[in-house]
Amino acid sequence: MDLSRQGLFAYARSSEGTKLFRYTMVSVISVVISELVLFGALHLMDAVWANVVAVMVGTIPSYELNRRWAWGKTGKGHLWREVAPFWVLSFIGLLVSTGAVAVAATYVGHNPATLGGKLVINATTLGAFGVLWVGKFVVFNKVLFAHRPAELDPVFDGRSGFPT
Repeated sequence: MDLSRQGLFAYARSSEGTKLFRYTMVSVISVVISELVLFGALHLMDAVWANVVAVMVGTIPSYELNRRWAWGKTGKGHLWREVAPFWVLSFIGLLVSTGAVAVAATYVGHNPATLGGKLVINATTLGAFGVLWVGKFVVFNKVLFAHRPAELDPVFDGRSGFPT
């Protein structure tokens, strides 16, 4: 990959660069939603359960935005090729972040609802999902939402000779 300014701009305009940018924006949106839910939920429940709720709430817009906007998929999602693997990856993220939050909650003590406790727990979930972020992009791009022209009706992929 060309890391010059021109090379980076060319990559950003490419199909994969556009997907990476959109995936990043979806991640930002999902993280903001999850972090806000987590921050508020820490008043109502312990840190681990607050994290579970926050991840579940943030995963719903993440799936829809990734599928439709980042990868341009339309129509009904395929249960075994898209939906189930996405939720499995989300569950792995939930396990990793929940483990990290459990450790952070021990660090902040019995009252994670303090401002300092909230900041430590929110930073912990952010770090846990940051570690998984790159791997998820590769899986989404190459496996889950990859376009497979052979599976499309010829009218929709250009093989019919009609303009698409």
